[in-house]
Amino acid sequence: YFTLRYTRRSVLLVEGSQVAHGATGRNAGWLFAGFERPFADLVREFGLAQAADAQRAIESGWTLLDEIYRDAAPKTPVTYFTDYVGVQDGQDVLKELDGAALRVEAGLQPDRLLIAAEASYSGTIPSAYEKLYSIVPQSELLAYLETADTHFTAVSIGKGGRMNGALFCEELVQYLLAQYPERFFVLEKTPIHTIALREDSVELTSVAHTITGKDIVLCTNGFERFMIQNLSGPDIETKFHHLVRGYVDYMAAYFDPRNPVPGGICYV
Repeated sequence: YFTLRYTRRSVLLVEGSQVAHGATGRNAGWLFAGFERPFADLVREFGLAQAADAQRAIESGWTLLDEIYRDAAPKTPVTYFTDYVGVQDGQDVLKELDGAALRVEAGLQPDRLLIAAEASYSGTIPSAYEKLYSIVPQSELLAYLETADTHFTAVSIGKGGRMNGALFCEELVQYLLAQYPERFFVLEKTPIHTIALREDSVELTSVAHTITGKDIVLCTNGFERFMIQNLSGPDIETKFHHLVRGYVDYMAAYFDPRNPVPGGICYV
């Protein structure tokens, strides 16, 4: 969208199956601008400056999404709301505070953190974190989480949203095809099996097509279904799946006639 809007370049979208029929269309409607790793972990691995730049970039997604809605006016509704993340373990709370302190150091806005006065660790939190949380009655905290489970001793409060991600992507593709018919093209059901990187071009090979372009952006959940050949430099390591650990989470949505304002709650 932004390449077409702000440059004169042409874009070919090559989709192995159908647009938004993979993970994009199965996100249960939840919008979240963050990483699936604690910020403190990213800082330890990449350094504060690089981790902060990445966090700013991903949080800019809210602004970019607003721009799309303002200019392209898609009909798929989007709603922003407050996310509440309930935490039980004191060590997890300390990790949250560690990340919040690093965010402040990097000039980022940390999420609001509430800790129950009844929490066994509430009096042992290091003084360096005292400006990063508030102590509240546990009843207030449980009301935010809509639960009576007293194992939850803290809640992190941030920004979230909801939309039909699959419908939004399909609608945006239709908009781009109509808006930029000379510069935007879509190939669905075109799995790529080889990507060859040359000095000044990229060549993609599928069963029926060979595609040559100037640059390529990979938007994928994995690299196990195709091979990357770097013909102008060192090999690119793509076999990293052994480093990935899987977790099973459950996500559900429901209507509450008592409260017309949507919200999101996560229980850790």
